[in-house]
Amino acid sequence: MSIKKTGAVGAALALVLAGCGNDSSDTGGNGGETETITVATASAQSYTIMHLAEELGMFEDAGIGLEQVSIERGAGPILAAMSNNSVDVAVQSPVVAASANNAGNDMRLFCGTASSLNAVILARPDSDIPEATPENWREALQSWSGRTMGIIAEGGAIEGYVRSLLKEAEVEDVELIAVGMGEQATNALLSGQIDLLFSVPFFSQQAQDRTKEVFSWAEDAPDEEITNSTQGAWMAKKEWLDNNSELAERFCSVMGDTIDEMFDNPEVLRDVLRERFNLQGDVLEASAAEDGPLALQSSDLACDAVANALEGAVDAGLLPSDTSTDCSTLLWEGVQ
Repeated sequence: MSIKKTGAVGAALALVLAGCGNDSSDTGGNGGETETITVATASAQSYTIMHLAEELGMFEDAGIGLEQVSIERGAGPILAAMSNNSVDVAVQSPVVAASANNAGNDMRLFCGTASSLNAVILARPDSDIPEATPENWREALQSWSGRTMGIIAEGGAIEGYVRSLLKEAEVEDVELIAVGMGEQATNALLSGQIDLLFSVPFFSQQAQDRTKEVFSWAEDAPDEEITNSTQGAWMAKKEWLDNNSELAERFCSVMGDTIDEMFDNPEVLRDVLRERFNLQGDVLEASAAEDGPLALQSSDLACDAVANALEGAVDAGLLPSDTSTDCSTLLWEGVQ
């Protein structure tokens, strides 16, 4: 686990989960005993490596057991579950973590999920919106003016990423509309309800034969402050991390080792994508490809990428102007 140093969520929704969070500090990580981490999971690409590590037996080898709690309804329920110690860790954006801390929580990011923002903008195949390239992306984005764009939800990290991009390209008058994700979002685009759609893996791959990609953060924007932005990371309460520091480090080491071995186990990876995300055929192959969306997976946390995500959210008005964009306020000291 390493850190590279270069250059408000509203009140949490009330959620009561049976049981309580695991305090693993009572068991020794070096004594051969299995220590349990309670993980909030969702149907998101960010959890692919965790599922793969499970299938490969890497958590078991590291003396870690996972208890998974499915929470598909966004940041609010996850923060509530963490607050009442029903969940130990989850993947969230730096924007959510900072917003939670502004509201009185003490969350920290301790392990990465991807090296840069891994998202695209889709349009209908017959749309006159041009496809951006690294050379003309600013000019291509001018065609978005006066259009409507679907995003998963308003007021969150995704809106911040989009508004930062629009600001950098000096594009105005783009209306953002919450359309959810998956098929309902794709249908909103294809039916003409929206002109553009923000999409993330693996939904992008599922829609690839029915849409065209007009912008990719990873490929089309040479401006590092746009592409070098932390999309999501493993988050936990500082208290839990301090009490379970060795366990947290082992957890992140497993993630890093799994990423290193991911493409050495193509059939297991395909099984995970098929069973966990219901991917089939060409969509499965595109998602599992070595140059596909999983190529950006990384357990590292880059200080400048976290800061860029926070600065973009402040600029977009999603975080108060006095929110600290210093990455040290969010990164657990165990990775600094």
